[in-house]
Formats: sequence, structure tokens, C-alpha cells
Amino acid sequence: MKITILVPASVPSPELTTVTTPREFYEVDEFAKAVGDALRISVPVVEGTLAEAPAHGYLLAYDLPSAIDSTQAARVLALNVDRSTIMRRVEAQTLLGAIEKQRYFEWCARRAHEHGSWLVARRDVAALISAQPLPGPYVSQHYTAISDATANSLVELLAVYLTACAQSRHGATS
Repeated sequence: MKITILVPASVPSPELTTVTTPREFYEVDEFAKAVGDALRISVPVVEGTLAEAPAHGYLLAYDLPSAIDSTQAARVLALNVDRSTIMRRVEAQTLLGAIEKQRYFEWCARRAHEHGSWLVARRDVAALISAQPLPGPYVSQHYTAISDATANSLVELLAVYLTACAQSRHGATS
């Protein structure tokens, strides 16, 4: 399985020397390492746009544009998505899934208190794993937020989900 994390490139500014880059702000390298450790693979980070992303494999993408190619969307899991648009985005773009901003923040800020829940997943793939759908606002025709008692963290849940995607040949597998 190939996974790449895509984060917007930082634009250096001589006037703003203390600005935190998106890669630093979102703790992207820590997330890539955690995902890689959970899956026992290397997860590279690409700073740039979807056009600069690898042509194969899954993409975990921050700040996803509102318009993306449908063939690319099937292999994209959006990270740090606003709660007011998350379900509309996954349905309209037919994404692989998504992680909401507050949930991602919890992972960043409280890793010692992690739990395997609140990944917005495709219902068809979620049915293949031991995850349970969660009640609440993150439910739509093709997607639902999920929880898995066997996953100790969001990253572990993501690893189980992506493995199921690859095994079911959903999205990009090579």
C-alpha cells in the first residue's frame, strides 16, 4: 500500500520570519510517522497541490480544494475538514473519507487520551471492518463517522480503514 500526505506548500515571507508553515502547524511529520508506524510503511509528505501529488496510492490531504477530479477524489482522504461542510464535501466529491478539524486537533493535542473514533468513512468499506457507525451529524447516504473498540487511536482506526480500502480495491491501491 502506498500513502502520501499532501500539505500546502509554505510561501516564505521575509517580513514574517516567525510564521509557522502549514507542515509545522498541522504537525504533519508527526502524523505521517504515526500513520507509517501503524501500517509498517513509509509515508512521505509532499508540500504542494493535488497536481503535484503522486499518480498512484492514497492521498491524505490538508486544505483540499473545492473542485477536484473525480478519479483522484476516490483516493483522497481529506484532513482537517470543517464540521459544517464535511458531509457535503465527502458526498459531493466522492472522497475516500475525511477527518474533521476538532478531531484532528484532539489527535494533535491529546495523544495520551486517544481513542479510535470519529473517522468519516465510506459505509461500504466500514462494513468490512469491525467499526461501528456513530450517531450524530456525521451521517449521510454513503458515509458515516465510525468508531472501533479495537483501535486505540484515530491513527490506528485510519490504518484499519485504509487496509480495508486496499483489500477491497477501493480507490488507489498501487
